Amino acid sequence: MKNKIYTLSTILLISLFFSCSSDDDGVSISQASRDLRGNWELTQIIENNAPIADIPCNQRREFRFNQDFSYSEDTYAGSDPDNCSLAATFNGEWENIEEDMVLTLRRAGSESTESFAITFRNNKTEFDVVKSSGRTLTYEKIN
Repeated sequence: MKNKIYTLSTILLISLFFSCSSDDDGVSISQASRDLRGNWELTQIIENNAPIADIPCNQRREFRFNQDFSYSEDTYAGSDPDNCSLAATFNGEWENIEEDMVLTLRRAGSESTESFAITFRNNKTEFDVVKSSGRTLTYEKIN
């Protein structure tokens, strides 16, 4: 009888140990999402297969992608590409990037979303966004 109780206790403890593993703690975060976390700056625009020499102020963007899936986006204004000033900061949420590498952004206070495919390059220190207009935007990780 003691042997049965010992065996049942052992099985119960083992099943409790495996059912409480740390992989059950919420959403699984993809490696691509881990790679995206940080600050990114628009560094290049390619249009009609040719790079634009100076990115106009009104097209400059910086993103901060946070671990909690929040993000902020800084936009700029000005007439001189060497002297842009911060125009606005938008906040929102981004979604976990899965195998399809589609980044989805939802600005705070808005029901609409913006989704686009990204492609990491250069040891995941850059990513490209190819727009439907044939423009390619390259973002570089700044930290």
